[in-house]
Amino acid sequence: MKRYVITILKIAGFVVLYLVVTTPQQPAHGSSIFLPSVVYKPGGTFTNSGNVIVAGAVSYGPQSEACNVFAYSTWIDTGTATFDVWKIATGTALPTVTNTIINGTSYLEISTGTLLRSTTLTSLTTTTIAAHNMFAFKLQAVTGSPTVAHVNLECR
Repeated sequence: MKRYVITILKIAGFVVLYLVVTTPQQPAHGSSIFLPSVVYKPGGTFTNSGNVIVAGAVSYGPQSEACNVFAYSTWIDTGTATFDVWKIATGTALPTVTNTIINGTSYLEISTGTLLRSTTLTSLTTTTIAAHNMFAFKLQAVTGSPTVAHVNLECR
């Protein structure tokens, strides 16, 4: 009868999976597999049942794990959009505009095309996310006639 023991560790941003197999005839032997670290994507999607979306909408959601932001992505079906990002420690309140992590009015934006992924994070005042931080993504402004827009941070 084989016995399997799996140990999962996170070391320097990598997930290490260590598998040990034992049998009555053989002593324990193991091997390691390095897996790329998990990418978390807190974000918000804005729709209006097929109608033009309106600035001011807010989408809330938690981030389950601590991580560091390394990029952001946004897409829109047509037009342009800007997004504010609010973050607060876990607790009893939702984030508000006073919890913005945007530097001044340098909102995350998509101004050309319909899809943008950027690693330029100068719009953010922090890239550090603690476990269970609560996020809010506000649709700050829109132009044109978009019916859907999305923004998310990428962190590990």
